[in-house]
Amino acid sequence: MTFAPVADDINDNLALMNVPALMGRRDAAYDRAVELLEQNIFSYSEEERIIIYDGIMALLKVAIDNTKAILMPSTKKDNMGAMLQYLNLLNDSVLSASVLAKHELILFEDERDISSFIGKKVQSQFRSTDKIFSNSEMNIFHSISELIEIASPAVKKYRQFRKRSFSKTNLDRYNKSFKEFYTLYQATGILGTITVKGKRQ
Repeated sequence: MTFAPVADDINDNLALMNVPALMGRRDAAYDRAVELLEQNIFSYSEEERIIIYDGIMALLKVAIDNTKAILMPSTKKDNMGAMLQYLNLLNDSVLSASVLAKHELILFEDERDISSFIGKKVQSQFRSTDKIFSNSEMNIFHSISELIEIASPAVKKYRQFRKRSFSKTNLDRYNKSFKEFYTLYQATGILGTITVKGKRQ
């Protein structure tokens, strides 16, 4: 006697079919985000850094959303949950740096208006406050770089583990997805028209 598959079985099978493509997109988005974080970001103005941070967070959102999409009972035995936590931590850290850059920009652009409202005697304090925000952004960014470096072996090991579990067909699907999305993120980015490393993205 045979039984027809229940809805949960069908959904699990469909989800498993999508894992290689989702992982390929997730890894491509993560690698592009890391590339942008590894550049000399402080060679850019506050406006440009904010755009770059926003682009990095958009890429990390892709990585986070795709990781969530492949979290299921059949894959919880690996480090998928830990990977999601790491991506969320990285995204929150980039958000913190972005907020500080926005504070710097506001203080610089609106210094005259704020001074006229509060009083010109506090102008020197604005300069001091701007330096505090600037140093804090640098410290957070350095912490982000250290976090990526520390996590790099674990991320590499995790990817190798997952890819070894793929059949040849699924590995081909992963590689195709990774290549296509990485090329997309590198060529057009999610950064709009910001000039990064001397090239229009």
